[in-house]
Amino acid sequence: QTLTSGGQNVAIGRSAMSGVTTGDNNVAIGCSTLSGGVLVGCENVAIGSATMDALTSGKHNVAIGAAALGAATDNHCNIAIGINSLATTAGVADYNIAIGHAAMGGCDVSGFDNIAIGRDTADAITSGACNIALGQAALGQATTGCENIGIGYVALGGAALTGIHNLAIGYMAADVITSGYRNIAIGCNSLGAATTGCWNLAIGGNAMGEGVTTGNDNIAVGRNSADALTSGACNIAMGLNALGAQTDGCDNIAIGNSALAASVNDGDCNIAIGELALGAADVSGANNIAMGFAASQSLTTGACNIAIGKSTMSAVTTGCNNVALGLSALSAGTLVGCENIAIG
Repeated sequence: QTLTSGGQNVAIGRSAMSGVTTGDNNVAIGCSTLSGGVLVGCENVAIGSATMDALTSGKHNVAIGAAALGAATDNHCNIAIGINSLATTAGVADYNIAIGHAAMGGCDVSGFDNIAIGRDTADAITSGACNIALGQAALGQATTGCENIGIGYVALGGAALTGIHNLAIGYMAADVITSGYRNIAIGCNSLGAATTGCWNLAIGGNAMGEGVTTGNDNIAVGRNSADALTSGACNIAMGLNALGAQTDGCDNIAIGNSALAASVNDGDCNIAIGELALGAADVSGANNIAMGFAASQSLTTGACNIAIGKSTMSAVTTGCNNVALGLSALSAGTLVGCENIAIG
């Protein structure tokens, strides 16, 4: 009703495009669509009740669904599909894609190049940019974080994420990370309690999933691997429950089912390769090497031991600087002695 020089516009529905003056090539279908402002923008498509109803100079936007892009004014090149998608954005947000009920819909988005697909995805984003959220509530509490990818229910979605370059794939993967950055979590609840940790890699259900991980540069591959880790750093755990009780240890390598699995204390620089290697006791000793099934499985405070072979040094507890090579070498007694060598 206010059109002056605008051309090639289509308006269908009560009060649709009622504020257009000079805008061109706009399409408005539905009650009060494109109707709230003095529209001079061009090439916008609005379908649904009150969609894009505040737009003024914005261009090249697509909004489908009630209240989609409902507060946008001068925004450009956004796509909002779903009720309340991008609904609160009144700022300068451009080049965003929101598909799903309330996707990117809870806050005034000023970030750009975000993609949110699914109900309530990225719905707290403000200045965050270049994020991808796929799945219900993925990146759902993220605010200023950038270049994050969350795929799965609540992936990267349970905390006010400000970190950058995180990748989370799986149900509730990395869902409480805050300022942590450059983490990769793949699997249900992987990195599930991590907050500020950085440069961590967790692959497998619950991998690094229960401890409030603040440590950096850890690798956990396998279900429940390193799942209690907190401030520990530079650890490698591969296999079911490998390094499964460790909290603050550093520079450990555990490869195999339940390798180094019971160690809670801060034993550092241990290498355990094989099922149950260094795996049955709480290891606080450092610089031990155990290779083979159950090798050095009972070690506690012992340090600088080398055990290679099935069940080698399997009863050693506090001994130090021992070397055992061969099936069951140095395994018959509870060894607390030091500097022994057994080969064969």
